[in-house]
Amino acid sequence: MSDSEDIWYERDLYHHVRIALRRRYPKSLGWDIFPQYNGITYIPDFVCERKNKGRIEKVICEVKGGSRPTISRNDINQINQYAKSLAGNNVKILQKIIAIPYGVDVINVPEDIKIIRLKKMGYTK
Repeated sequence: MSDSEDIWYERDLYHHVRIALRRRYPKSLGWDIFPQYNGITYIPDFVCERKNKGRIEKVICEVKGGSRPTISRNDINQINQYAKSLAGNNVKILQKIIAIPYGVDVINVPEDIKIIRLKKMGYTK
C-alpha cells in the first residue's frame, strides 16, 4: 500500500496495471504498451496498440486511485474523450478500461468500459 493505510495512489498501481494489461495484450500478438501515452494534449495512463491488417488497434486504460475512489461522471467523460481523440480513419479503439483497486464502487460505469480490479490492492469494508 502507499504511505497511508487508507490510500492507494495511482503511481503505486501502475506497475500492477501494466502486468495485467500485458497478460491481456501480449507482445506475441503484436501488442505494445505505452505508459503515460502522450498524443498532443490528452494523456491516458496507458495505451495498448498494435497493427492488424493495415489498421491500428488501440486499447485505452485509465488508472484510478485515491482514498477509496469512486468512478465519477468526470472519469467516464475523460476516458470517452481520450477514445474520441485517439480514434481516426485508420485507428480503431477496441476497448476502454478503468483499472482500480478492489473495493471501489463501479455501479455508474457503463458497459462499454471494462474494469480491471487489482486483486492484490484494495480497500476493506
